[in-house]
Order: sequence, then structure tokens, then C-alpha cells
Amino acid sequence: MKYVILQIHKWLGIVSGLVVFIVSITGAMFTFQDEIKDALYDYRKVEVQEKSFLQPSEIYTSVQSKHKDLQVKRIMYFSKDRSSVIMLADDKKNYFMLYINPYTGKKLHLENFKNDAFIVIQYIHTTLLLGKIGKEIVAISTIIFIILLITGLVLWWPNKKNQRKGAFNIKWGAKWKRVNYDLHNVLGFYTFAIVLIICLTGLSFSYPALRNTYQNIVNFGQTNDKESKKNMIDPPIDKKIDAFGNLDKAYHYAKSKSPKAAMYWIYLAESEKNPLSIRAYHESLQYYAMDFYQFENTSEGKPDQLMYSDLSAGKKLSTAMYDIHTGLILGLFGKIIAFIISLIAASLPITGILIWLNKGKKKEKKHHRKNKLITAKIS
Repeated sequence: MKYVILQIHKWLGIVSGLVVFIVSITGAMFTFQDEIKDALYDYRKVEVQEKSFLQPSEIYTSVQSKHKDLQVKRIMYFSKDRSSVIMLADDKKNYFMLYINPYTGKKLHLENFKNDAFIVIQYIHTTLLLGKIGKEIVAISTIIFIILLITGLVLWWPNKKNQRKGAFNIKWGAKWKRVNYDLHNVLGFYTFAIVLIICLTGLSFSYPALRNTYQNIVNFGQTNDKESKKNMIDPPIDKKIDAFGNLDKAYHYAKSKSPKAAMYWIYLAESEKNPLSIRAYHESLQYYAMDFYQFENTSEGKPDQLMYSDLSAGKKLSTAMYDIHTGLILGLFGKIIAFIISLIAASLPITGILIWLNKGKKKEKKHHRKNKLITAKIS
């Protein structure tokens, strides 16, 4: 049975190894994108001032008048020491990020998405720069990697007590082949649980239905009415806020309901099916805890809301997928863990291939010795 598992492990590893390496390395590189950008680009930070940010309508009017060939899609307010960011798009669906001083409206930097190194890294990580086909290749390779983790654990696990004594340590003083073997197996064992979590959360972006499955499992199949139906706010706000409505009124409404939020992202209306909406994130540069507001094109003018505190455990898990996947859920400590684990995951295909090549050389040597003996006996 172990021979069959070994063959499955070996050939699946060969098939998926390169993709696993690329995805793991780019994942590690992407982990500290905010810290690296903050260190390299001074336009991401501003001096804190003793006054309020500019109103969304002021930002919208100013930006739209200066960039008439582009359309404002999103206005993002961050913490008091950070620039506000406006997402713009042209007719060809090219996207741009405009950084401004939220206190004065001064333009700090305009960047094409395509020129952002970390956006490119993200696309390599998720699609290998091959679009939908690449996305599917990454997803399938991730599934294969999960199988490799399980089969690897089964193959390596020491069944006898006397085998377990040194099995969980890397024998650094041994020959390089033994060290390589330990790096593959021992590191694979210690990182098994976290790598599995990273894989499972990553798959939720490729297959949204899987995210719903996780949610249903955690909720034991039960549904939450507040999540499945629009939770109408009562009493309604003063005046109607329609699909192309009053940005300032919507913004202040969200601020009044989520006063402790550290980020407010305003999604401008594109149609009646995609009305004005606001996401109020509880922590700066973290995305799992969020209050959601949507301002429908209705005569009553009642915005819909979905507060993080009202979410079921399953829905909270669902909204935390990105933060869990990147380690953000645990702040800087989580990022460090995710970075180290990603590097180890990237090393597994390399150490695995080296083990396979060394075994091949052993067989060749054995075969060569056997032929020598046969030749000697004949002569």
C-alpha cells in the first residue's frame, strides 16, 4: 500500500512542483507588501492635522474635474496618518490609484495598476499571468498539494516507537542527502497544519462555493436571517439616497453607525443593480471585521446594513478568508508566520525532487554493480 502512495506522491509532486514553488514564493513576497511600500513610497503617509478629512463629494468633484478621461470608482479613507486613495478606471478597463492628502486634496501620486510590482506578484500568485486558465491551474495545483501533504505525512510517519526518537529532528551533522531528506519530511510535518489552512483558504477564492461550504459547516447548516435578507434600518435617514445619491450623507451615516472604524471605503454607484455602498473596516489595513452599508434606489430611502457584530460564526469565517490566508488576522506576527511557512512550502518541491533524483542515482549505481558482478562471474 505504501508503494502505491509513494508513486502517487512522487508523480503528483512532479506534475505540480513548479506551480507550487511559484505560488508559494509569490505568496511570501506579497505578505509584507504594505510594510515594503510604506518604506519605499512617502506618498502613502501624510502628516496628521487637527481637522477633518475632506468630504467625499469634494474629493469626487476635484478628482473628476482634473481627470475627465477617467471615472471615479472608489474613494478610500484610511487612518489619520495615511493618504486617501481613489480608484479610477478608463474606458478600456485600465485601473489607476490616485493618492491624495485627505486634509487638503493635494495630489500625491497617480499609479497605473499594471506598474505596481505587488499587483503583478499578486496576479502571478493567483493566475500565473495566464488569466482564467492560469487561475484554474493554480487551483488544481493547490488541490494536488493538499493531497501531497496528506500522502507525505502517511509515508513519513514513524509507526514504531524506536523510529520516532530522531524522526522529528533535522540531523544537521549528517551528509547533505540526509539533511535534504529531513528538510523535506520534518519541515513538512511541522508546517502541515498551517500550510493546509493556507491552501484551504486560498481555494475559497478560486471556488466561491467552497467558502459557502465552510460557512455552512461552521454554522451546522443553520442560516442567519440578517445575512440572507436585507436588514432595513429604522428609522430611515432624512432624505432619499438613491443609486447616484448624496455621497456626504451616506458617508456620515456610515460614520455615525460605525464611529470606531479605521477605514471607510466608498463604492460609487454604477447602476441600480450596483448602488452606492460603504464598507467600514474596524482596523486599518485589516479586512475581516467590516460593517456594510448599501444605499438602494428606493423611494423610502432606507439604506441596508449588515453589521459585523450581527454575523454568524460561519459568516465571520467567510469574511476572514483573506486575512487568514495572508496572516493578517494575527497582525505582524501572523505575517511573519505566513512568510516563513510560504518559504518552507516553496522548498518542498525542490527537496522532494532532489530526493527523487538521489534515489534514481542509487538505483543506477546498484544496477551498475550488479552488471559488474555478472560480468566478473562470466569471465
